[in-house]
Amino acid sequence: MKISRALFLVVLFFIATCKAECDFTNENNIHESVKMSDSIYVVFGKVRPPGEIMSGDNYQISLAAFNCDTKAYKEFERLQYLASPGRIAGVLLADTPAKSAGLLFIIHATGVSNSATGVNYSSDYYSVRVYRVRNGVFEIEKT
Repeated sequence: MKISRALFLVVLFFIATCKAECDFTNENNIHESVKMSDSIYVVFGKVRPPGEIMSGDNYQISLAAFNCDTKAYKEFERLQYLASPGRIAGVLLADTPAKSAGLLFIIHATGVSNSATGVNYSSDYYSVRVYRVRNGVFEIEKT
């Protein structure tokens, strides 16, 4: 009787104090999400390129904010599509002196090939996108 009572109290403690992890995974996620706050995550997904049909290697990378509390999914950017979707080569979240703002760096890599032969003659083309994150809103940083 004492074991079952202790087990009940332990389970009750975990239910009362632990918050379940946010579940936003789906088959279109292509990179590990980035936790921005307790309830906001940046999610990397596949979307159809404009004017084209989406298939296995024919998609554009979408960046979206997912709110675990409200289940709201809001796309804030699509990465450039250069005849291939490329890949997320790196993600960095940096704090700023302003407590209500942060910086999100996304490094996008795309292979460069000769369109006539399909042969890759060089290394990847890299682009770095920087977003200022203020109160859950993502704004592209312009230099």
